[in-house]
Amino acid sequence: MKAVKKVAAKTLASLKNVLDKEHWREKVKLTSEVKSRIRTNLFHLPQESYPDAEIDQRKDKIYQHVYSSYFGGGNSVYKQSA
Repeated sequence: MKAVKKVAAKTLASLKNVLDKEHWREKVKLTSEVKSRIRTNLFHLPQESYPDAEIDQRKDKIYQHVYSSYFGGGNSVYKQSA
């Protein structure tokens, strides 16, 4: 479980500079970058390998969470509740 949390933290850290940009969700280049970084980090999960279909499915779920939780410009559901 520690390894999964480490990958999650690394993924979020790698996305921070994109998610802090204004209107990132409206720009194709930035949304593609977010999806790509999520997918890349999923390959660091603690198992020998996952099928590509499963990686893509997980990437889509994580992206949907990120999309609905991080609004751009440093705003997120997490900062609003703090």
